[in-house]
Amino acid sequence: MVANGFKRAMFAALVLAAASAAPAQTPEKQSKAAGPTSDMWKFEGLTFPARDGWCTKLTDQGTPSEPSPAIEARACGTDFPYMSMTIGQRGAGNGPADIPKLLAYGVTYTNGADAKKLMLGMANSAHTSCVQLTYLTRNDAVPGVPGFAVEASYDCSENPGKPMWIKNFTTYASSKSGDVWVISFDYPRTSVTSGDAAMLQSAIYTVSNH
Repeated sequence: MVANGFKRAMFAALVLAAASAAPAQTPEKQSKAAGPTSDMWKFEGLTFPARDGWCTKLTDQGTPSEPSPAIEARACGTDFPYMSMTIGQRGAGNGPADIPKLLAYGVTYTNGADAKKLMLGMANSAHTSCVQLTYLTRNDAVPGVPGFAVEASYDCSENPGKPMWIKNFTTYASSKSGDVWVISFDYPRTSVTSGDAAMLQSAIYTVSNH
């Protein structure tokens, strides 16, 4: 059985993907939210190599009763694409978690009715009278990085005939003590680049070697 904490993290990753449907932030809000670039990004006791020209901010993907601190990184002054990282499940010190098993669970979950309902609900919370047009789960969205992507499109009444896209890639990484990190990448308006893949690989490597 997958622990409840991990299920909440899976839910949080999907919420992040659905948040792509939200209206873009104004430049003023962007500048207040994003921190300056540096040579390193620090979060939850780990130090991640920074990506040149990208800024980070701390946020929370949980609830008031069950907080889930996260870090987001995006090109400075932009909304998308962006990477987010959070610890979805704390380890018990019994060694690394079984990542292939968790990825298989993630694919099953995202292909299910609950995930599709969540995505549609979030689209409707940001827009008006949306209907799902397409919904695809992929395992080849980011070459060289194990994980899965959900790419879904919606037709909303305020912009008929112009599909609104949600594209989210999710992968997991385990520390040596078994902490499971949820690492997501949202790219609704762009394609995944080699630089994006390198950033995700670097994040996985940092977690796996801690």
